Amino acid sequence: CPPEKAALVLSLFTGASRELEEALLVNPYDRVACAEAMEKALSFPEEERRRRNEKMRSVVARNNIFRWAGRTLTDLFRMEFAE
Repeated sequence: CPPEKAALVLSLFTGASRELEEALLVNPYDRVACAEAMEKALSFPEEERRRRNEKMRSVVARNNIFRWAGRTLTDLFRMEFAE
């Protein structure tokens, strides 16, 4: 989907919600909040959607599975030798 056409509505309970700050975060069990977030997402001007998506794509590009795995292994290594 082209960035100018999309808006992300994301559950607060996902790990990605901490990193994707440009997403509209909702409690998926709150139907009213979900509906309001979807309505808000649909009303964003094209430039707002584009800006938000570019920021989120940048975060995803920087924080891929390989970087996550590397940081996790580094942290484990440090913990092992810190004791």
